[in-house]
Amino acid sequence: MTWSNVEQAEWATDLANRIVMPISDDVAVCILDSGVTHTHPLLASALALNDVQVYDPAWLLQDSRGHGTNMAGVALYGDLVSALESSAQIALTHRLESVKVLPDQGENVPKLYGAITRDAIAQAEISAANRRRAVCLAVTSDIDTNRGRPSSWSAAIDQLCFGEDEHKRLILISAETSVKASPGMIIQRETRLNRSKIRHRRGMRLPLARSRRRPPLSIPPSRVGSRLLR
Repeated sequence: MTWSNVEQAEWATDLANRIVMPISDDVAVCILDSGVTHTHPLLASALALNDVQVYDPAWLLQDSRGHGTNMAGVALYGDLVSALESSAQIALTHRLESVKVLPDQGENVPKLYGAITRDAIAQAEISAANRRRAVCLAVTSDIDTNRGRPSSWSAAIDQLCFGEDEHKRLILISAETSVKASPGMIIQRETRLNRSKIRHRRGMRLPLARSRRRPPLSIPPSRVGSRLLR
């Protein structure tokens, strides 16, 4: 069973009203992905417009693929189940940044993967030079894998993390293991919410479940509609 748009909007609004931002904005998770819908009610307080950037100036800021918004939600909240079950305030520990590295249509040139990653991180660092950040790169490709040997992309990431300068970086990268990746494929794993675990709170009632199907929660893509973060 799926939640109606009205139900999901109510839950999203309730959680958004309980968010407490950190006093300082000097810690962030930078999402390198398909962009992030920064106006989403569960992300807006943690993602300022000036922290939303694109690798290619010709690209739109919006997240047309949806995956970047998913990752932003995961990076900000982790598992939403506990946040939705609770009626307490949710204290966040960091902000978000987004640099769009995937085009809305087609794919990037494989030989540029390393350069795109390097330039995207540089954009975030220039925009907020004194901010400490972890970089989330949940984009994979089976091009130029070299049977496990170093590629130009992996070499660029190694240099970013352990380069000759004193500025080291923490980059969190997804690893594809269960299915064969296609070029530029984004690996997405949805967290599913067992509806029966959520208690009735503050007069908000959920209709009785009519099947064993669990409504998709995760931190989904771009609008409060068919999903909380879509």
